[in-house]
Amino acid sequence: MYACVSSESLNESWRVSPLAFAGSPSKAWKTLQKVLLGMDGKIESVDVPFLHVTFRSRLFGFVDDLTCRLDEGKKLIHIRSAARTGYWDFGVNRKRMEELQRQFSSSPFEE
Repeated sequence: MYACVSSESLNESWRVSPLAFAGSPSKAWKTLQKVLLGMDGKIESVDVPFLHVTFRSRLFGFVDDLTCRLDEGKKLIHIRSAARTGYWDFGVNRKRMEELQRQFSSSPFEE
């Protein structure tokens, strides 16, 4: 598996769906951060419309970078997750993004 997935990739093998939301973009943005922290992500920077989060693998300590971009007009949050090193990640980034999508879509949006 390639070490990168993105909701804006033109390559189908790297593509994942963006996070869709209804209602307030600020509530969706706050909910996203809460979900990522619950997934053991470390928020490195928040500068709306961008968010940078890192994840560290438990076994070897490899770092993956997740960037999110809020598109308020389309009510989408685009996501990109990539390993900092290497070309193969055994599907870790895709699985993490699928879990993020699941948790985000089932979370109540809080102020």
